[in-house]
Parts: sequence; C-alpha cells; structure tokens
Amino acid sequence: MKKVLALITALLPLLACAITVEIGTVHGQPVVVEMKKNSNKPKCVCIPLQTEEGREAQLEIKMGDVSKMRNLMFEARMKFIEWEKTAEENNVGDFSKDLPVKFFWTDASWVYGSYHSGKIKPNICFYKKDGVCFAVMTAHVQASTNRFITAFLTYTFTSADDFTEWVDVLAHDNIQQKLSESTNYDLEKKDNNVNYNELFH
Repeated sequence: MKKVLALITALLPLLACAITVEIGTVHGQPVVVEMKKNSNKPKCVCIPLQTEEGREAQLEIKMGDVSKMRNLMFEARMKFIEWEKTAEENNVGDFSKDLPVKFFWTDASWVYGSYHSGKIKPNICFYKKDGVCFAVMTAHVQASTNRFITAFLTYTFTSADDFTEWVDVLAHDNIQQKLSESTNYDLEKKDNNVNYNELFH
C-alpha cells in the first residue's frame, strides 16, 4: 500500500501539468498554447517573460483576447519604427517615453519558490540610450492567493523585429495550423464540432 501511495504522490505533479502545443518562439523561447484540462480545446497562449530578478514568468493570453493582443503589438511595432526613425533623423539624445498603446488586463504567472499567478496590465516604454533604441514591456503583478507576494515582470524589445515575432506567433492562421498539426494531444479524439476560427472572437 505504501508503494502505491508513493507512486501516486510521485505522479501527481505530472498529472497536474497542462498539455501544451508549441506554436513558435520569441527571443528563442517557446510560445505555447495551453490546452484545457481533460479537453482538446485551447485555453490560452503563453508567452515567456521574466521577473526583474531574472526568474521565469509568462504572459497568459486567453484565446478570445489573442487577436486583440496581436493588434496591440502591431500598433506598438509601428510606433516603435516611427519613433526610432524620428530619433535618428533628428539626432535626438537619450530619452524615454511610454508608447501610446493601451493594453488590457490579462493573466500572468511567475516562479517565486513555487508558481504564482495574478492579473497584469502591461505597459511599454520606448528608450533611446547611448545611441540605441529599444523598448521594455513592464508589469507589476500581485499573487491572487497572497497580496504580499508580488513581482515586476519585464520583456525587452531590442528592435522592430522583436515586435514582429509577437505579431507572427499570435497570427490566427499560425495558431490554427500548429494546433491542427500537433501530435501533443490525440487528434483521433478531437471533437468534430471544434471550430478553431471561433476561438479568436
């Protein structure tokens, strides 16, 4: 009996792990779609971030908000290109300014001893420093289960190409194709009535 209990205890963390489907990368790190438990239906898109101290973190975008987030990142990309060009043409010195992109509240998780989750509303600031233009996404998060556990999440965009990675990986066609091709879950059991087009609205 003790051996059975020990085996069950060892397997619990594995059973608790969500099934994921990789749909691309940003900064060389995998972006995945997390599937709903006991279902073949997607739950959210998880994009890797990090805490201010360099610990693992991720942005979790519900499927219904993916298109909205993609549009915001496209908007941020265009503004970054515009400001970078203006700064170079006018020989502007060091400065920083928030990109005029209004993000919405979404989920995030991070490691601090164990995994914690909470709500964040990101902000992106444009910088020019020592002749180099870049942008940093930041967000303060408080654990939903303990208000005293907080973190400062970040993601650095070193060029317009970094924004393009987000835009491309969040594209409807990309996600739909990767889900359809995935062997990470049983395609034979996939419900015929699952319409992946509807997941983005």
